[in-house]
Amino acid sequence: MVVPTHTEFGIPSRLAGEIYTQSQSQNIKTIYSSYIADVKPINCYNALCKHKDEYIYFNTDHHWTGLGAYYAYQAFCEQTGQQALALTDCTEQTIDGFEGSFYSADASLTPDSVHYWKFPYQTHAKRQEESGAEMYDTDVYYEGAAGSGAYITFIYGDSSLFIEYNDTNKNGKKIAVVKESYGNAFVPYLTNNYEEVHIIDFRYFTQNIKEYMQENGITEILFLNNTMSANAAMQVDRIRELI
Repeated sequence: MVVPTHTEFGIPSRLAGEIYTQSQSQNIKTIYSSYIADVKPINCYNALCKHKDEYIYFNTDHHWTGLGAYYAYQAFCEQTGQQALALTDCTEQTIDGFEGSFYSADASLTPDSVHYWKFPYQTHAKRQEESGAEMYDTDVYYEGAAGSGAYITFIYGDSSLFIEYNDTNKNGKKIAVVKESYGNAFVPYLTNNYEEVHIIDFRYFTQNIKEYMQENGITEILFLNNTMSANAAMQVDRIRELI
């Protein structure tokens, strides 16, 4: 899954003639056209475009919102033949005053709100901050996040390994997600469909991913990156090193 960034849908009309930007839609199509038959491209572009006038990207930050990530999750479920979690079955929570990565460049920007949804089933998680470190018990959401750090509401931010567990639905399904920070807002929803979700940040993880999957009985893997990351040779090379 290659995720378009906000510039694909949100460049103000007053800047459209001044800022050069290539089509992310065409870029994603080019990436997907290179896949072998065993790799299934997950198209979230159309879902995001359909909802582009909604609050799917932050105004003061380069990430998408929990709602934007949810629409991509719906697309993932549709294209993999699974039933998506309904937000109406969840309890919405809000953290106001989020001042993201753009705020330091323009303090006149209106702070954002981080919205996340607590599930109608029980979950818990384990987190490993650095490869080789001891894992410790935690929650899927960090509800104490605030201010400039509010995006870490989603899985406590970036870490080498984060494992989510559905304590209610023991269906035996496991998936690994290889991601950068765009994946953080997306992966909590997968607990609806998988008993275990193993989240690997390729920038910090040092184990061999294939061996890790074999050791943990994982049969599915999702690579999720935004277009900037997916087109960065250094990022691609780093993933190759881990396979």
